[in-house]
Amino acid sequence: MNKHLIVSGIIVLLICVGLSGCVYPSQGICANKLDEIPDNFVNMSEQQMDEFPHLKEAVISQECFDTPKEEFNALTDLLDTTATGFIKYKDEYYEIWFVYGD
Repeated sequence: MNKHLIVSGIIVLLICVGLSGCVYPSQGICANKLDEIPDNFVNMSEQQMDEFPHLKEAVISQECFDTPKEEFNALTDLLDTTATGFIKYKDEYYEIWFVYGD
């Protein structure tokens, strides 16, 4: 009886841990290279991009990346204050968008 209780407890624990990612999904940054120059953009230097390593990875790979809250918030603040969703990095233009957790 005790073995069944222990096994059941472990299974319930594993299910709860697995579902915790669904309940509290992470936030992410996505990037897409543009063919045209946008009207408004933030010119990002190499030094600035080093402050946003997940953005840099998203730009290089043009994929979405889970992003720590601090970096996510700092980047959303930067783009909100300039009222744009576009950046220029190494003479290329990118559209940046955000994936918000539920």
